[in-house]
This record gives sequence, C-alpha cells and structure tokens, in this order.
Amino acid sequence: MISSILERLLQPADTAAILNRTRYSIATQHLLAGDWIWAELSLADWEAQLDEVDHGATGWSVRLVESEQDMIRAAAELTLQLTELHDATVTALGVARIRYRRQEESALLFQELSALGRYPEETLAEAERWELAWEEIDPAFVPVAGLTLAAFAARRVATLAAQRAARRTRLRRAQAAARLALALRALNDTAQAWYAEARSVFPPGHARAELLEAVPTTYVPRYAEAAKLRRQAKRATATATAQRPVLRAPAEIRASIPPGL
Repeated sequence: MISSILERLLQPADTAAILNRTRYSIATQHLLAGDWIWAELSLADWEAQLDEVDHGATGWSVRLVESEQDMIRAAAELTLQLTELHDATVTALGVARIRYRRQEESALLFQELSALGRYPEETLAEAERWELAWEEIDPAFVPVAGLTLAAFAARRVATLAAQRAARRTRLRRAQAAARLALALRALNDTAQAWYAEARSVFPPGHARAELLEAVPTTYVPRYAEAAKLRRQAKRATATATAQRPVLRAPAEIRASIPPGL
C-alpha cells in the first residue's frame, strides 16, 4: 500500500510541479557549469533520473498509464466472461430443473443449487456447484445446442483465468504507481538538495545568483490554491464583519429620540 505522502506525489498538479522544477534545475545547472558543478550528482545521472519518470517510452509515468489501460481491458474481459458463465448457468440449471423434475433424487439436489450471480465470487461458486451436480445427474445432458458439460466446464475455467488476469493487472498497476511515486520523491529530493547547495554557492548579490531566481522551489499548486482560498475566505469574513450594522442598546435608542415624541 502506498503511503499518503507518496499518493500525494501522484496527483497531476504535484507531479507536474516536480517535473517542472527538475527541468528548470537541470537547465540552470547547465548554465552554471562553467562556474560550479554539483558534486553529488552528474548532469547525465540527473537527466537519467528524470527519464526514469518521464521518458516517453520507458518512464514510469508512461508505464503507469499502460498498466491502467491493461487493468481496464482485463476488467472488461472478466465482466464479459462472468456474464456468459452466469447466463450459461441460468440456462442449463433452468432446463435441468424442468427436465429432471420427476426424479426425486435429482429434485432434492436442485434445492442446493442457485444462479443468482449477484457478485463475481457467487457466480463462480454457483457455476462450480452446478457443474458438480451436472456430473452426478447426467453428464450427457445438453440443455441447449452447444452447451455440453465439457463446454460449460471450459467456460468456468476461462472465467477463473480472466479473474486471475484481472487481479494480476491490478497488482501491476499498484506496483507501477509505487515505483512512480518513489521516483518522483527522489527527483524532488535531488532538486531541493541541489537548490540549497546552489544558493550557498551563489548567495543573493552574487553575479550568477539571478539564474536561480527562475527555478521553482517549494511551490506546490494544490497547496498554494488551498492557501489562496483560505485567504479569500478570511478577507470575506472580515469584510462582512465590518459591514454588519452595530446594534444599539435600548438606552442609546431612547436618548436619540427628540423631546416631545
């Protein structure tokens, strides 16, 4: 499970802010290379760290999108398989109840069977129970053309495989999200450390310090917007309070009434 801190990094605004800061930082380091090169990480390694997140073919951002698409496709396939398995269960069991209604032993067995299919696990369990009962009642029974016991068993196995595939894609999506979040955190940490050291080498007033002014630092759009809304709400409250009429005490009201009235 990804921590709340890593989940925050996956928010589109926060991800964009980290990538933007990294690109500005790398570009600025290129400009400063004649005077100073950061000892902790070479530019080539820094750019490779950025590619790990944002490369158009192999970056974790792309892999996360691909894993989400795989997850959606697998979920759709599982839904289709479950629907077809449930329909086959309803058809076969329904015909069998009628066909074997006069066989007392079979009729008692049918009392243990159902085809409600309210959720995936129930659909699979009901299909398995009916498949076992089918073997006991009459393996040669064919409720409708093409729906043999073997065909039904194969459909159930295919549904189980689709369920496994769907679970695997969900796991891979979670893994991609975790790897992306960790890579983003590493990028953010690198940019912060580089900026702090660059500021110590080029303090305000230094001839090259102005290059650092264009580098985004701790600005995170989501939190900046929240702070802006809080300031607006505070100003609105102050304005409403200032415009609220002042209630006068009864004695003040009586004193303001002209004599004779």
